[in-house]
Amino acid sequence: MRTLAAAICVVVAVIAGALPSFADDVRIVRRDGSVVAGQLKGFEDGVYVVTTPAGEVLVDVGAVATIDVGGVPRPAPAARATRGASGDGPAMAKAADANAGLVTVTTTANEQIAGRITGFEDGIYEIETTGGVRRVPVVTVLRIEPANEGAAPIDSAVGAATVESKVAIALTGENLTISGSRTLGELIVRPLLETYAQFGGATNPIWTQRGSSSERGFQAQFGAGQSFSASLSLKGTLSGIDDLAKGNAQIAMLERRMTKAEAQRVAAAGLGDPLASGNEAIIGASAVVAVVHPSNPVKALTFAQAAGIFSGRIRNWNEVGGPNRRIQVLAPMPGSTLLDVAKDNLGDPFDILASARRTGTSLETADLVSADPASIGLAHTDYRGNTVALALTSGCGLTFEPTAFNIESETYPLWSRLFLYSTNTATRQSRDFLAFAQTPAAQRVLHDRGLGGLTPNVANRGAIKFDRTQAAKFPDASSRFLDIVAAFVAGAARVTVTFRFEPGSNELDGRAVADLDRLADFVKGGTLGGRTVALVGYSENTGNFTADVAQSKARAVGVSELLQKKGLTVERLFGFGPLLPVACDGAASSLQRNRRVEVWVE
Repeated sequence: MRTLAAAICVVVAVIAGALPSFADDVRIVRRDGSVVAGQLKGFEDGVYVVTTPAGEVLVDVGAVATIDVGGVPRPAPAARATRGASGDGPAMAKAADANAGLVTVTTTANEQIAGRITGFEDGIYEIETTGGVRRVPVVTVLRIEPANEGAAPIDSAVGAATVESKVAIALTGENLTISGSRTLGELIVRPLLETYAQFGGATNPIWTQRGSSSERGFQAQFGAGQSFSASLSLKGTLSGIDDLAKGNAQIAMLERRMTKAEAQRVAAAGLGDPLASGNEAIIGASAVVAVVHPSNPVKALTFAQAAGIFSGRIRNWNEVGGPNRRIQVLAPMPGSTLLDVAKDNLGDPFDILASARRTGTSLETADLVSADPASIGLAHTDYRGNTVALALTSGCGLTFEPTAFNIESETYPLWSRLFLYSTNTATRQSRDFLAFAQTPAAQRVLHDRGLGGLTPNVANRGAIKFDRTQAAKFPDASSRFLDIVAAFVAGAARVTVTFRFEPGSNELDGRAVADLDRLADFVKGGTLGGRTVALVGYSENTGNFTADVAQSKARAVGVSELLQKKGLTVERLFGFGPLLPVACDGAASSLQRNRRVEVWVE
């Protein structure tokens, strides 16, 4: 979805009186020496979009060394830690040169700023308004559109006052302390802190190492000589919970949900319940994948085969359809979230082989696997490097590919949510940061790093398949009903938003509650181009197909009523009962996964 690039095309066309086209010949030399040559189609979120003979290529601004447009070489903009934090690209330069026309800039805080773009430098727009010059970071821009013909400029101060900001960032001089998962801290929280500081108007960000290799310090300047600072402690999940309970950290980073026992420990310290609304923030999703060497012909394993390999019951690749080669098992350290996720989903027994080589990080695992055709390891999907992630097939024949869509929709079985936790004593700064971490701008940071973000995305129409043979075990399912299901699935497209429920309850879980607002904003923002939204409820298989369908339809109705309160009316409601399951019948956790409401568009 290139709304920003498309909008800039329109701006340039309106102001310059030309057709909206970027069709410049461009030659981009990346920092690694590789070259991308073709037609420049746009620039959005810090990414150049280039059409080449091999297809469309996306080039991150941070990877660019030089750009040759129309025969005129240009130096690349300074790289930033996040896409969109910089971008002195040709498309931006055109927009900056078009200073004679009136435009409306819509930001991620839903503020509309009307005026004339007079410059673009270091990732910042300068917009001349009747209330003065506004400086707007490109990462905060949702759309740039020509203002209505003949309209007078809107006073930007009035616009800011009349539009409620989702996150009002007011940096302070306090030190923000964050502790927990090394992976989450290095991969996500570091760039989030940089982006948060930039949104707050800070400049000159600096990272330092403090004490041990697990301690990081961050500082940026704002206002009249003031400093915003943060400390990151990357000693692991349990350390993060311990620091939160002892008051040594304002925020804890976890790659799983905090257990009730852990939350009670924090509460016992007089800090309140970290699982309570406002203290718990789900900022995205990751996945654990089994990775192998690219030359390995094995591309999928059953749950039982995967558990058997890591437990040592399967020792040779020829036992799972591969070559006659002894399997070399790499395993995370004891207590790793990777192990917890695998054990919870692949089934018992899942005891790691005693002779397995232990690795400290997913990067280490990926490096070792990519160098050894006989090896297999567990890694976060975003850190799998030059390896191949295997598909997994459940005991009842459901196969799951570790695609971005399956991870974001939490369809892939080895998914885990990414959490930030605070307490009742949290400072204003820490609460602002938790809120910011769930905004669209922050979600782009996750997306840029290959993680499943929370921003809704739509699959290709017909990408989801309905296997009608699965209905054979439901004799009460009429042919007419199955025809309706088949026609709907074939003609509609699924959205990544999946409303899930608290265990043993009809109450939406924490992510689902926040997804109500995200989905309403997504649809009302016009992204779907007038397509119709549908809600499809599902249930576990209780053995009474008719009752299961009714229960699943009731779930869809319940979600639609909650969306109605958010200003989104959904009239297409379905209940497909136990059809299209995402987990096998049996275990309580499987039943819980099948109780859900999906969002589709027709």
